[in-house]
Amino acid sequence: MCGFSGIISKHEINSEFILKSISAIKHRGENDSLLVDATQANFFSTKISSETTQNHFPTSINHTSKVWLGFNRLSIVDLSERAMQPFYDKESGWFCMVNGEIYNYENLQKTHSLRCTSQSDSEVAFKLFLLKGNSFIHDLQGMFSIVLYQTKTQELKVWRDRLGIKPFYYALVNDVFLFSSEIKGIVATELVAKEIEYQNLAYSMYLGTCPAPKTIYKNIHSLQAGFHLSYHATKGISTEKYWNLRYNEDNSPISTNELTQDIRELAKSYGSGDVNKGIMLSGGFDSGTLAYFLGKEIQNLTAFHLHDEANSEVEFAQLNAKNAQIPLHLISVFQDIKMDKNAYQTIEEEPNITLEPVFFLCENISKTNIKIVYNALGIDELFGGYSYYKKANSLNRFRFFISLFPSFLLPKKYREKLKSLQKFGLESLPFVDREVFTWNEICDFLQKRNEAIPQHPIAFLLEQLHEIYPEFHELPLLKKISYLDVFYYISSHHSMRSDQPSMRFGLEMRFPYLEHTFVEKYFNKSLIFYNINSNLKPQFRTFSENILPKNVLEMPKKGFSIQAKSFFPEKDFTEKEAMKKWYMESVEKLFTTFKP
Repeated sequence: MCGFSGIISKHEINSEFILKSISAIKHRGENDSLLVDATQANFFSTKISSETTQNHFPTSINHTSKVWLGFNRLSIVDLSERAMQPFYDKESGWFCMVNGEIYNYENLQKTHSLRCTSQSDSEVAFKLFLLKGNSFIHDLQGMFSIVLYQTKTQELKVWRDRLGIKPFYYALVNDVFLFSSEIKGIVATELVAKEIEYQNLAYSMYLGTCPAPKTIYKNIHSLQAGFHLSYHATKGISTEKYWNLRYNEDNSPISTNELTQDIRELAKSYGSGDVNKGIMLSGGFDSGTLAYFLGKEIQNLTAFHLHDEANSEVEFAQLNAKNAQIPLHLISVFQDIKMDKNAYQTIEEEPNITLEPVFFLCENISKTNIKIVYNALGIDELFGGYSYYKKANSLNRFRFFISLFPSFLLPKKYREKLKSLQKFGLESLPFVDREVFTWNEICDFLQKRNEAIPQHPIAFLLEQLHEIYPEFHELPLLKKISYLDVFYYISSHHSMRSDQPSMRFGLEMRFPYLEHTFVEKYFNKSLIFYNINSNLKPQFRTFSENILPKNVLEMPKKGFSIQAKSFFPEKDFTEKEAMKKWYMESVEKLFTTFKP
């Protein structure tokens, strides 16, 4: 786990630029830092390197190169110096940097008889690439952004994991290609101006987060989930999708024994790492089930539960922890947390419409000796855990009537929502349901700034899907919604909203339910939404009945959020009004406080 950066230029670049970049994202790798002149294969220490590295390598002061690589290390697997990156293979001329975790690395090393100098999962991935070339990516299980640079051909290769859990940002300006694990690492070089792209900000305002490959910053892009990028100074940038979620209908019933075995295997493979581990535990049955299985595989696992008095699940979280036989650490929002409004509005690199609970959890977990935190994201998206699954299933019977219903007969606040459903189909219901700013409000916002009105964000997402998965329109309605949940909400929204707060506090967040083989298998199950009108996640609920206390299963789904209006006590705002104000304040602060 780490943060990395790179600069590739047609002209010589001073090492100070790459040092500025990795210094800006030092929080992603507190254990050590290293710079590499990739044209000469020279390694350098820096003022933010460990004492051992500073003693071993010369400093990079006043050194120039056309290709710089920078790496900050957060030690998780093999804590020794042998696992420090970038890795380099002198014979082939390849450099390698990996951000993330490869969970099947031990099996890969054994199967392919890979000779490594460390016990690092990242080195296994590198050696597998040297053995198999680009096809190596199909053997990897886990979360990752992988960077490879070839000194002989001056070619850069990048892969982002299938679900987009680990980030990769890049920019090409004035014949200089820059990349980093965070946008901070790019703008800190001062080679790219930090300017807002209002059309992309409009997408963030409507959807909640700007969808890849867009960001809210001009000239800065995000590599999409499941994509491979190549760059060469003369050939430019090219991208292609190496993995796609596809629906191959499986009509077999969901076996309790099989699901038990699948989650047990996830718990076992995701238990790697030579550091202490914790789990974010709610009062629900997704995290309760994950805690149960992880508790059997990981010694000294600790659970953390965030709560407030107005929306408490403490009783149910305690039941889940007791059932998993792991200790529970309670974190009270208003007792254990200093409410720093400015910090919360600028912790992530684009404004958030809500206060992210992950931030509060990670801030407090970082005060302990925990370095790995487990998250139960994925079950709601695969098994139908949000209210709009039930709502869409009910409305689907009236889709013809809905398509013809005159919107002017509805109260004004519902008219735009109906028009969106009529235009984009019922699969757009999650976006319509969750909107805080309406599209009309956003268009007014742009017009006041003399900015062009872009394509509607839902149209943009559907256009992307039709390019990479033309058969999308043939899917059953709830499969369309599930697909969009994975394609956008997991890969663009939740990924960033989890990665940046966790790495800000030096924590690695893992998502066992997002293992791509698990996602593929249960996305293909045609009966997964059977009886959803009675209960959300009906199949997973039935499975969990044999694992969790009855009270946990009967608890109504709450979710957890911290109200924005609690930060505006002087005004009588509604929560939605407060969220809008919070968001716009965040935009302003990001562009005044997020400086290179």
